[in-house]
Amino acid sequence: AEQQGTVHLRLRNISAKELTSTLSTRKHPLRKLNLAGNASGTLEARWRGSPLNVETIFALDLAPPGIVGPRELPVKAHAKGVYRAQSGELELSEFNANTRATQVHASGRLSSKAALQFSVNTSDLAEWQPILASFGEDVHIPVTLHGRAAFNGNATGKLADPIISGELQAED
Repeated sequence: AEQQGTVHLRLRNISAKELTSTLSTRKHPLRKLNLAGNASGTLEARWRGSPLNVETIFALDLAPPGIVGPRELPVKAHAKGVYRAQSGELELSEFNANTRATQVHASGRLSSKAALQFSVNTSDLAEWQPILASFGEDVHIPVTLHGRAAFNGNATGKLADPIISGELQAED
């Protein structure tokens, strides 16, 4: 008989810092994000055959804590979607995230055949240093922003290796 499985998880008050540390790899050191927040929501993982064929349906919320350390990045976020491990596809029906200076919105499918549309608006590029570091990029942003910057674009390909294109506008 073909193996099949289902796992249902309900999460409550999971530390974003601990979660990113757990998911960190040498290639993607996510712990460098220094996220401050607690995640709650649901995950349902289903597969047929090998667990490598897992499809994970998720609905997650991240709430920032009341007190934040000086090097921590407080995040409020909501994400709802599906991750298909075999194809490396990520489908987001909803994604919204806010930090002190940045707002990110995304929806669509990140795959080789479809595009995930997203927008990023920020008034502080320094917030992006740890984000770039978490993707394994040791790049210093050589610009100080005194106004706002907006990037509207799309991403295609696999989650592990996306291709990003779009338009950047910056003021001041």
